[in-house]
Amino acid sequence: MNCLFSNFLSAFPPSCLVVPFDDPNRLDYICCYLDVRLPCECFIVDRSSIALLRVYPDFAVDQGADSFPFCHRNELEFMSKTELQKFLKTSIASTTVVHKINNHNHQEGGNEEELCFSKLNENKVVGLYLWAEGNCCIAEGSFIHTLNEVYEQCRGTQKEFEIVVVYILFAHCFPSEVYQGKVDKFMEENKISWWRMPFNNSICRKIWRICGYVPDCLVIVGPCNEYVDLYGREILKEFGSDGYPFTIEGLISNHVKALGANTRMITVGSLQPRNILLYFGSKDNLLIIQHLQKLYRENPNIQVVYVQRNNEDNEAID
Repeated sequence: MNCLFSNFLSAFPPSCLVVPFDDPNRLDYICCYLDVRLPCECFIVDRSSIALLRVYPDFAVDQGADSFPFCHRNELEFMSKTELQKFLKTSIASTTVVHKINNHNHQEGGNEEELCFSKLNENKVVGLYLWAEGNCCIAEGSFIHTLNEVYEQCRGTQKEFEIVVVYILFAHCFPSEVYQGKVDKFMEENKISWWRMPFNNSICRKIWRICGYVPDCLVIVGPCNEYVDLYGREILKEFGSDGYPFTIEGLISNHVKALGANTRMITVGSLQPRNILLYFGSKDNLLIIQHLQKLYRENPNIQVVYVQRNNEDNEAID
């Protein structure tokens, strides 16, 4: 047990004070005096030894140093896209160097490829993939396999898309080096050629909080930090590479373009001398659609023109 205790303490900085494991009397006295009831309990005291907080230390997992001075739970404010873009630009883009995982062009024994994030993001859409769930991420049928499949499709169709892994290890007891090693090994064994962001406790925690602690989250960052979207995972899973650049605005734009390609604008007069049937309906009650083909077959000289009602009170009436 003493060995396990020493191993546990090795995760703390040398400046930390500790009650020796082989001094059970003092341990019992402290626990009884403080009325410790949980297997893991944290007391925050001020200089006058007045307890400010007594909780399970989940704030350390959720917020890290940003929860200082630890005397109350900080309410995290909603971060707008503009603020998120600023955070990415100031905290990541200009200083962070990302490294290539399993580079396809990497020669054995050569130097690992590295690039400044701002350079990688200069002309490409970048997805920040938050790897947070350990073995759940690599299970058969998990999102990581879908993500890599779409990534390879984008490479084959000249769609500029790169993925940067962000290590989220706060739900695990592994040291950061061990957790990163497990992730990197999985990437190499499966020949997944992505980039990785060196673990930074403060930055990684903040990104994860912004994303609502959602595992497998994919944050889409546009070229030169032009835009940011937190719903890359949902869009990519639903639409695959067709959803590129995997943002809500991009998805809407793609659908509008597709709709425009199959739409013609003509004057009503050009429909003559056909018989014109004006159909006044609501967007939620287009009953005529199911009868339209039959109507055209039986009346080849007729043309239906749909007019949408604006009066909500009459939406149920067609």
